[in-house]
Amino acid sequence: IIYDPTRVDQAGGWLFEPEHYRLQGTADVQAMGRGNIVFLQLGEDQWVLRQYGRSGLPASLGIRRYWWTGLRNSRPWREFHILAKLHDAGFSVPAPIAARVQRKGFTYAGALITERLRNMRPLADWLMEAPLPEAVWRDIGALAGRLHARRVHHTDLNITNLLLDAEHRVHMIDFDNARESAPSVLLALGMRRFRRSFRKAVRERPVFHYDDRCWQWLMPMRPCLIWPAPFWT
Repeated sequence: IIYDPTRVDQAGGWLFEPEHYRLQGTADVQAMGRGNIVFLQLGEDQWVLRQYGRSGLPASLGIRRYWWTGLRNSRPWREFHILAKLHDAGFSVPAPIAARVQRKGFTYAGALITERLRNMRPLADWLMEAPLPEAVWRDIGALAGRLHARRVHHTDLNITNLLLDAEHRVHMIDFDNARESAPSVLLALGMRRFRRSFRKAVRERPVFHYDDRCWQWLMPMRPCLIWPAPFWT
């Protein structure tokens, strides 16, 4: 277990068990999605507890654990430290609270607690309601550009992992499996994936306020990168 001592006095396995909060009656516990994300309300503090889970074929086969290749390679350990570095550097990301890695033989399971970003909605929700000003698109590009200038690769950059508050301030979440010291080609592929998430939403949703002009507003951040153009177009 690793934790931020300024936010947690003591850390034990109970910290990562939703049932503990239910029994204590000190938190509002809400399961979300496949049940691996739980929102916790502890007095004035709001946290997000996420149990790491597999997706795709491993999940369909009931495989939920990861291969053990060392603590520093484990997903909770890496995400906690990346978030801590970015948050301390002033990035608009959630502060990490605590992380746990449970090893069993050659496999492990893990969990992460972060602060909950309040009164925010995914970028996708905003775009289903109305167009966003050019300045917001430029802010999104600036945030991505600052990440890339630090060589941080967000492996799942998409329209649901960017959050906006009422003033349209941009925040980024879900750094699971993010990579530091990433090569330029990998950063470019991440942006290509990001653009596909917009185009997919345009195809699948009856109303979605996005077109290629929005992407051009976002892309002035590209001088921060060394990209072959085909990777991001």
